[in-house]
Amino acid sequence: MQVHFIDPHTGGIVNKSIKRAQCLENFANRAPCLIGREACSSAHHWARRLMRTRHEVRLMPARFVTARFVKALNIRNKSDAVDAKAIRPVVRQPSKAVAVKTEMQQAVRNEARVSDFHRGSQRQHRLRQGRM
Repeated sequence: MQVHFIDPHTGGIVNKSIKRAQCLENFANRAPCLIGREACSSAHHWARRLMRTRHEVRLMPARFVTARFVKALNIRNKSDAVDAKAIRPVVRQPSKAVAVKTEMQQAVRNEARVSDFHRGSQRQHRLRQGRM
């Protein structure tokens, strides 16, 4: 997991990698702050956990981060470090944030995805068998 932040003591920009197992411990030892993440299914899980430690979490749509800021920063090779750097200016724009989903909302959405997948698979199978 990549972390990009401004050190409150020195004012310097820090861009470092931390292990997922150390994530909660790392943020639990910090004063409450604004955390920005690229939105994906695991980001909702981490956002819920980080919000329990009194931090404010905003999830940014991946397409917005990639399209606007990675290109604006003139970076060719996409990586976690580049994404973290690109998210920092975006996180201050609350209108761009994605709402953090509850576990129930994620479960319902995943169930719908599985159902859609199976319907599509059945359709493809019938097409191959010449039954459609």
